[in-house]
Amino acid sequence: MMLKKEREVIFLLEKHLDEIKEWLKVSSEALSSYLSDDFERIKYVLLMKNETQTSLEAARQEIWNKLCNGAYFPSIRGDLLGIVKTVGRIADAATASCETFLLLQPEMPIKIKNHFSTMVPIAFHLFGPVHESILYYLRGDDVLKIIRKNVEEFLRKMAELKVVESDLKKLIYTSVLDNWQKSNLNDCMKSISIVSSQANETKDKIQQIMVKIVA
Repeated sequence: MMLKKEREVIFLLEKHLDEIKEWLKVSSEALSSYLSDDFERIKYVLLMKNETQTSLEAARQEIWNKLCNGAYFPSIRGDLLGIVKTVGRIADAATASCETFLLLQPEMPIKIKNHFSTMVPIAFHLFGPVHESILYYLRGDDVLKIIRKNVEEFLRKMAELKVVESDLKKLIYTSVLDNWQKSNLNDCMKSISIVSSQANETKDKIQQIMVKIVA
């Protein structure tokens, strides 16, 4: 039977993951609106940044306190803290990407803009299989099977993203834009890639945990 302390940690973690999922959703939608020449939504999201970051940090601290009070075995506590840390970086990367676009506001020919519009949802939706894997790990429901499925899905999406990113990079550097604009576009593209890289780091963390618990 699961003890009260463990149940409390699971509740806090699930709530924390839901908050990050929502932040990624609004950030992705803000970037999509920006690419449709609507800057107001991304400005609004960044006005929410401090409030969201404060809320996420408070949740991380509360989870840490619960773990320090004896929830779970010591080795599992480290794994859970590692997950909390890596998913937090995904949220931070999403915020930084919005900031990069709004700060640089590079010139975007239509083909380049279309590729950005394709890249954003793929990168931000990588959190989906990661999120589900963490939930199944916490609940202990047929964990290995589900995580294997989600890792395969994640890798398919990541491969798709790499193709889009490669094509976008070629479009940027073969365009007639000046080098300053090309550099700004490349920085915007990298900011999206960091979101996917942080999601990949979380996926790796989950795989490492599974290796340890497989009988």
